Amino acid sequence: PDMPAEQITMTYHDGTSRTVYDTGIERPYPDGKLIVSRTNLDGIITHVNDAFVEISGYHVDELIGQQHYILRHPDMPKAAYKDLWSTAESGQKWHGYVKNLCKDGSHYWVYATVVPNVRRGETVVIMGGSGCGKSTTLRHLVGSLNPDEGSVEIFGRDIATLGETELNDVRKRFGILFQSGALFNSMTVAENVGLILEEHTDLDASIIDMMIKIKLELVDLREAAEKYPAQISGGMKKRAGLARALALDPEILFYDEPSAGLDPVTSAAIDQLIIDLTTRLGVASVVVTHEMDSAFTIADRMVMLHHGRVLMNAPRVEFERLRDYPKDQIGELNEDHRLIRQFLRGDPDGPMTDHGAGGNSYANDLLGIGNSKLTGGRSVQSTRGLTSGQGFWRKLFGWRAVK
Repeated sequence: PDMPAEQITMTYHDGTSRTVYDTGIERPYPDGKLIVSRTNLDGIITHVNDAFVEISGYHVDELIGQQHYILRHPDMPKAAYKDLWSTAESGQKWHGYVKNLCKDGSHYWVYATVVPNVRRGETVVIMGGSGCGKSTTLRHLVGSLNPDEGSVEIFGRDIATLGETELNDVRKRFGILFQSGALFNSMTVAENVGLILEEHTDLDASIIDMMIKIKLELVDLREAAEKYPAQISGGMKKRAGLARALALDPEILFYDEPSAGLDPVTSAAIDQLIIDLTTRLGVASVVVTHEMDSAFTIADRMVMLHHGRVLMNAPRVEFERLRDYPKDQIGELNEDHRLIRQFLRGDPDGPMTDHGAGGNSYANDLLGIGNSKLTGGRSVQSTRGLTSGQGFWRKLFGWRAVK
């Protein structure tokens, strides 16, 4: 520092220590700016935005690769940062005021929110009604779509900014189970799985054959190796697609409606397979689904989308609490939570369906009330020569009055 400062040896909760300087000067938080940093699973900083670099006084290269507590002020007890990290590791958000120490010995206060991302061995379920943005989100995560604004970061890299070669390198680190399985019909199950290894590795043919057997055994499908997709059931196609997704030993598995179109028993078997693979292989799993039985079976954490907006991102237990919330007390919930409760329970009445009672409701549209854009100013009743009320429905459906 360029001014008098106290020299302090900081000891952190993991046993490491470093010398810092404290001038006691407080630096104002920059108005209108959001300070953002990201860490990997070991607490190492992997990304900082410009606002973070500016207020810290460090160069970006001095921050990347450091532990997340590098800016901890001496006044902040190490237990507070230990609690921050342990809370994030449990899959929950951490909120609180943090006093950060800048490189020049000054400090600033910030109300921090720490949001956990997908972790090894964790299954995150993304759910919501039809058209809410689930599949669009998944397509952004795998690089099929680029965001109009913002960024999509996987393994510390913004995939929207990567070239084709770099993007393919990132894609080799995750696997995708498509809704239909997306197998090549002209290839056997074994050939479908082996294709990935042949295209993206230099392994000898004998090693590839061995790897195919290992992956098929993981999904209990080794005996169907020589069958074609047309010769196996829907559930077997899902498992074959999953074996292919596992071919390159991915760190993340993305599932698009893994239980769609399956009978209850097969669906339950796929759920158990997802749980087993996540536990045994230590992969992170991201599952897109709207089937609640499956979601509550496999999820560690759940994300609820509605009209392209994240309504809630929380551990499964928080969604279970909303699902089981007493009906006579739902007035205590805000609208988002009432909407989530309705979706989780599959109730016909609630915020998700209240729009049907408006001026452009289905009944009004069906009867031609106020739909001049559709009928050129004439209602359905007038074009058919029918009157409203019981007479209309009697003529439309052939009903007869019962006396």
